[in-house]
Amino acid sequence: MSEGEFNGRSLLITGATSGLGRAIAERLAAAGAHLYLTGRSLPQLQALADGLPGEHCCLQLDLSASAHIE
Repeated sequence: MSEGEFNGRSLLITGATSGLGRAIAERLAAAGAHLYLTGRSLPQLQALADGLPGEHCCLQLDLSASAHIE
């Protein structure tokens, strides 16, 4: 990905607090995307968002819990 490749695009990242989700969030933010970061831990999401370039939204969400999906 090149810098600015995702300027003006909004993307949803699930599982953003660790592993592949976090790596994808870091790459996409560096490429200029506005991200909606989701995960089970709001403090970890906020810490991630604070360390990324740009402004991003954090949503505490557990996709394994049906109450969060409905």
